[in-house]
Amino acid sequence: MKEPAMEDRLFSLYQTLHGTLAHRNKDYSQALDLLTRGFVRAQSSYPWVPEMLYLIGECYRIKDDPNAARNVWTELTTLYPESQAALRGNAALKKLPAPQTAEI
Repeated sequence: MKEPAMEDRLFSLYQTLHGTLAHRNKDYSQALDLLTRGFVRAQSSYPWVPEMLYLIGECYRIKDDPNAARNVWTELTTLYPESQAALRGNAALKKLPAPQTAEI
């Protein structure tokens, strides 16, 4: 399938599908790139956005960036609290180490 134009609604879905495939193949850098590019072009009403946010957080967690994962999953659970992705995100949040704060 040819990649849709960035202004096309399907661009975000296309990025989500390819990002999900990269995630399954354990190519987390590629998955993060694809999912993030898709998210930037997504509207909050698109039904695939909660899953996209969950996977973005999962990529950050795997890449050992728990603060970024926490931020994404917090956004997910705040914006889409009733979604299945938010339930998984909430469970994942509980497993993250305590947030690190910058020393002044």
